[in-house]
Amino acid sequence: MQVSPVARKFPPRAVNAEDAAIGGRLRAARVLAGLSQTVLGGRVGISFQQIQKYEKGHNRIGGSRLQQFAEILNVQPGYFFTATATDAAALPAESFANRREAIEMMQLFGGIQDPAARRALRTIAAALVGIKLEPQPIAVVTEARAALPPTIDLEAA
Repeated sequence: MQVSPVARKFPPRAVNAEDAAIGGRLRAARVLAGLSQTVLGGRVGISFQQIQKYEKGHNRIGGSRLQQFAEILNVQPGYFFTATATDAAALPAESFANRREAIEMMQLFGGIQDPAARRALRTIAAALVGIKLEPQPIAVVTEARAALPPTIDLEAA
């Protein structure tokens, strides 16, 4: 197989860490907004394959396109730049923040209005992974107990 002269001059571009970080933030915002790649692509006039390339960092996202995404996803344009290249390089592509389950858990947790219930859920999650949290003041523990169903015992956790 013969390689074209153009291919020799322009080898495939490696994924840049900043592009991957911006793409990861795009994916997180899209999933939090409850949009599929197809729907997001349709709203800006591109294919879902192009959204995939953006999210993986294979293609760079221009400024005007980032502005469109920010408006659709209801985030500030600067949101896409909060992760740095070193942050992205330190995390594997399938890091916790990029998993759908993690994003769903954040959505659910954010929907819990009662602060005591949020603290109780945090305590349960810590116990499940074997992390001992710093002691809370007595009033906070009492609040958390009151928010739990009677079958859950914080002392056993």
